[in-house]
Amino acid sequence: MKSFQQACDDDDGSLFRLRPEPTLLAGVPDNVASAMNTLEELLRKGSPALAAYERHTIFLKRAQHEAVGAAMAELVSVNNLINELHDALDARRAQLLAAQHAKRQIFAEITAAARSPVVTTEESHARATAALVVLIPRLG
Repeated sequence: MKSFQQACDDDDGSLFRLRPEPTLLAGVPDNVASAMNTLEELLRKGSPALAAYERHTIFLKRAQHEAVGAAMAELVSVNNLINELHDALDARRAQLLAAQHAKRQIFAEITAAARSPVVTTEESHARATAALVVLIPRLG
């Protein structure tokens, strides 16, 4: 025998086809038969309401799934943006470290040129000055 829910899912009238034939209810008191008729009417009226409730429940679940999907898409988008910014930061950090290393190297060359003990003559002084003139703009 089908349950009420199964009958509602299949068809409004399917539950009532399962009702025993009137000849089988010959010994049933009139108040029981009347109660069965009343119950049939209530079930007929209730089935559309239950179907509407089921549709509403499905609608709410679908809306919830769509909201979760939209939130997940936004989360993935933000995560991708964070990853891109992290990659850009790593690239910028590498550039900064390379620039710092180059400046330290230039500073070491300037210091070496300025402290050179071979600056004794006018010509060696001119060479040291020329070396400094070449190195200093590279700091910028």
